[in-house]
Amino acid sequence: MFFSKLPNELIFIINKLEKNKFEAFIVGGCVRDCLLHIKPKDWDICTNAKPIEIKNIFSNFKMDMSGIKYGTVTININNIVFEITTYRKELKYCNHRKPTKILFVNNLREDLSRRDFTINAIAYNPNDGIVDFFNGINDLNSKLIRCINNPSDKIKQDALRILRGIRFQSVYGFNIEEKTKKAIYQNGHLLKFLSSERICSEFLKILNGKHAQKSLSNFELIFFKIIPELKYLKIPIKQNVKFSSLWELALNTLSNCDHLIILRLAVLFRHIGIYENHSKLGICKDYENKSMQIFNKISLNLKIPKKYIEQTSKIIKYQNIFTPLNINETCKVLNKIDIKTYSLILKLKKAYLKTIGTPHIKIIAAENLLDEVIQKDICYSHKKMKISGTDLIKLGYNQGPNIGKTLNIILNKVIDGKLQNIKTDLIEFAKQNKSKYSQ
Repeated sequence: MFFSKLPNELIFIINKLEKNKFEAFIVGGCVRDCLLHIKPKDWDICTNAKPIEIKNIFSNFKMDMSGIKYGTVTININNIVFEITTYRKELKYCNHRKPTKILFVNNLREDLSRRDFTINAIAYNPNDGIVDFFNGINDLNSKLIRCINNPSDKIKQDALRILRGIRFQSVYGFNIEEKTKKAIYQNGHLLKFLSSERICSEFLKILNGKHAQKSLSNFELIFFKIIPELKYLKIPIKQNVKFSSLWELALNTLSNCDHLIILRLAVLFRHIGIYENHSKLGICKDYENKSMQIFNKISLNLKIPKKYIEQTSKIIKYQNIFTPLNINETCKVLNKIDIKTYSLILKLKKAYLKTIGTPHIKIIAAENLLDEVIQKDICYSHKKMKISGTDLIKLGYNQGPNIGKTLNIILNKVIDGKLQNIKTDLIEFAKQNKSKYSQ
């Protein structure tokens, strides 16, 4: 438990509020994580002090009042951010997402009752200890995610709770209590009220969770609402007796996959274009490119960050690139795709082979070859060569396409070991073959 290691700044805030005759408790995810022996990422404090009173008490500190509409004042002490929120009730909601009317209250229990799950409704104060009105600690110990009070009402108030509940399952491996699970399914249609950005944020966290396979499997119909194209993976496959569908194969591969969101996106979407016209009629011969195109379309709709889209697209496109058996072949692969993409493709292949129960000795060998290329700084691209287009022009080569062609010829000879990547040797070769290559 991390309660003995609370930041001094946090203790200072609680003591200062109490010194001014107000209650103060840390609450929500930070309490949950402390109880799970996980270091909290954020610190939330609830209090019966009103926002203007909080502002006056901490007037000497850097402050953000943008959340005052909901009773939240954010202060920064020693570059640690703390959100201090007044006890409140939420009376009305707009579009199954945000409260449109709140009422400040003076009662901690009322404030805790407005929260989503019992495990997020535990409060703590160094003097009063743990306050748990809704048996959240029992649910933590039972590894259970349960809505407070009526699950359907909670989800109708804020549809994001559908994905938050699934995310907690994916991250912590907890089960979702039956009434809560039923409410999630019954209210899945409310996801349409969420912004793409919100859905994307939760989806990526779910996908990268330690127990993603469990969550995606348990709530596949929810994910098919978010990304209808995923249903293509449910078409039964006869070629593989171990897995009934590509969906099942993808989920099992996630269990053998590193927690890199780019890699896990590739695992989920790498086969999404494999069937012609998304039917059982036949396998698409160019399914890698088709899968990449479908993934790009999904990414734009879901607003997946561009930094993830580009890398994942390359992994999907080149997923079946041959596995090199020697340094020369490795350099030829790296001349086609960058080191990071190739490294992730090898991880993808290894996860896949583990999943289907096939030895992956060749992949380990390929990873060792890649390490050797990196450690020895072996030349595999124009950028690594000790000669450039400028050097060729200085030697009298005509500017134009022949410059690129000549550099390619030299690079292939370097990769094949027929030339050493030494500038004087490359210049001498270019001189001797000028009449042959410069025309």
